[in-house]
Amino acid sequence: MSKTELPPICGLWGGVYRYDFDDLNVPFSAWINSQAEALVGTTLEPNTFAPPQFEELSAEIAGQVIGRQVILYKRYDPSCGAHPETVSYFGKIDDDGQSIEGSWRMSSRDDIVEGWFRMWRVQTSANARKLNTAIVKLSR
Repeated sequence: MSKTELPPICGLWGGVYRYDFDDLNVPFSAWINSQAEALVGTTLEPNTFAPPQFEELSAEIAGQVIGRQVILYKRYDPSCGAHPETVSYFGKIDDDGQSIEGSWRMSSRDDIVEGWFRMWRVQTSANARKLNTAIVKLSR
């Protein structure tokens, strides 16, 4: 693989997202499948906004990769009582293809909510330890 060629984005990712108005980092995991530039997958995160009887929230994601740019659209599973609006993620893949960082946005009839996210590829136990260390640092 050349320096300009990125590894496929498919696989297991972990990360955090944050609202612009809050310091709370919400951890998540994502399983992404890709074919050419198209992406599909699922996410799982702790419940921070839906009815309290749900411990975790799952969502379907779809999107695309264009060069180093990643666009993802996330829709929560409606059975968990989460909002029905689509959350749009706009990120950039780092030089080694191991992390993606960017912003997210959700619009409803009454409001626009935005924030920041970062995700890391989780392929090995060493990467999982790096992810856990990064989440702890970000949470402080």
